[in-house]
Amino acid sequence: MLAIAFACEKFRPSLMENRSYIYTNHPPLKYIMKKKEMKARIMRWLLLLQEFDLWVMERKGTENQLVDHLLRLGNEMEENSEEIKETFIDV
Repeated sequence: MLAIAFACEKFRPSLMENRSYIYTNHPPLKYIMKKKEMKARIMRWLLLLQEFDLWVMERKGTENQLVDHLLRLGNEMEENSEEIKETFIDV
């Protein structure tokens, strides 16, 4: 939810003019927008998102294999961080 709120704030000029679709494999996100009582932090995000014409579309994990694969890949920079630290000389 925070990532969506951040992206909407960042791309506000483009999103204000167009209908936008959010594809997610997180079903509660769809229902959180219809909930009447929630915490203040989530309420602030929802108030921000109400300015936009957003449609939340659920996509099952089996249909979303590329994204799942990318999320599960290791970060090569984290693995090579030791090598980078060793190449710098302490002054």
